[in-house]
Amino acid sequence: MKGIVFTEFLEMVEEKFGLEVVDYIIESSELASEGIYTAVGTYDFFEMQQLLVHLSEVSKIPINDLIYTYGLYFFKTLTSHHGDIFKYYNSPIDMVASIENHIHVQVKKYILRLNYRLSKS
Repeated sequence: MKGIVFTEFLEMVEEKFGLEVVDYIIESSELASEGIYTAVGTYDFFEMQQLLVHLSEVSKIPINDLIYTYGLYFFKTLTSHHGDIFKYYNSPIDMVASIENHIHVQVKKYILRLNYRLSKS
């Protein structure tokens, strides 16, 4: 998973919940990266899963709601910093739909596992 997803996620957590919560979710997780992310790096999807689980625990907000909130936040980031990507698509829905053609098989497996775990929560 690209580092920009992690860096923006932690920015959102700091903005909405505070730096103490960022520290808490990083310290509570077992992260190979030790919670040190760069926008251009690549990191294990399971690190994001751990961060989301711990954020849900501390905030008392369901994981699905956190994912939705982050999706809105990240979409704003894309439009403000990478708006040129949208010139290739007729609508944001077209852009999201086109991602399916570019996702690596392993990422699909991770998403299915996360959805399965979320459904069991």
